[in-house]
Amino acid sequence: MVNIHALRARLESHILQLPGIVFVGTGSQKFIIGVEKEEDIINLPRTIAGYPVEPIVVGDVRILTAVEPMTTRKFSKLFGGASISPPEPIAGTLAFVDYQGLMVSNAHVMAMDYRGKDWYSKGTPIYHPALIDAWARRVRSVEAGHLVRYLPITPNDTFALNVGDLAVAIAKMDYEPMKVGGGIGEIQGIVEPSDGMRVKKFGRTTGLSRAEVIASTGSIKVKGYPWGWAVFRDVFITTSFARPGDSGSAIVHDDKLVGVLFAGSKEITVGCKAKYLYLLGVALSEEMARVHPVEAMGAILPAVIAGGTVIYSETQE
Repeated sequence: MVNIHALRARLESHILQLPGIVFVGTGSQKFIIGVEKEEDIINLPRTIAGYPVEPIVVGDVRILTAVEPMTTRKFSKLFGGASISPPEPIAGTLAFVDYQGLMVSNAHVMAMDYRGKDWYSKGTPIYHPALIDAWARRVRSVEAGHLVRYLPITPNDTFALNVGDLAVAIAKMDYEPMKVGGGIGEIQGIVEPSDGMRVKKFGRTTGLSRAEVIASTGSIKVKGYPWGWAVFRDVFITTSFARPGDSGSAIVHDDKLVGVLFAGSKEITVGCKAKYLYLLGVALSEEMARVHPVEAMGAILPAVIAGGTVIYSETQE
């Protein structure tokens, strides 16, 4: 029998072209196929190459930025859960600040120019609180940092090799390294998601909430980008525990980083895996903050191998 994960990798781009199918994943010797609506289940096969198919309804999966203002707090030090935005009337969440002062969140929270349907250039300011939230609270946003780099996203192509909606900015204000609010505390390393794993997050909109991993690996089609939709590889999905404005939240198991939240629906939440942060030079330990960039390739290569071909892009001046 063909290895189920290799089979999924071969078929998923074709399966995601079929009407109503949003997610293709694998569990313990089974395919997990996510459809947008209940009525789409009738079109699914019962097996694929002898492996059973488990259908799930995942709903209308979109990026989770907010366009409605909220009276979030303004903090004197940055930590995970803070409200942030680029120079746009949107809001998202800061995952955390690493040991070298890199602010971590989604590309669509810090690097995406929605009005111009393009990417922001290096040095673009990142604000805290998000501009719309500062307006709601009648406070002045501060320039918390400026954009450094992001993982580019290839849109409208089921064969695209996107592995993360991720970006980093250099902090300009004080921060608490690796800290996440809501009582989660300091992140101590990373862990791969597993089916049934219990996770938590602290987000700008819904605060502290918990969920369970439904599928630990798969590919998903996500809507809401200014140019359309995008397919992401090797993501994980959980029961729903986020709403618009929670994009960018750190997803944590115990004190380990599982990934960064970037999309969802009423039925599920979607995360990029933590290992892909190495592609952006994120230091997830104090030791890594002292590692020379060439030596750091040892940490980056496993992520590249796991996700296939990965394009690394720094924004241009």
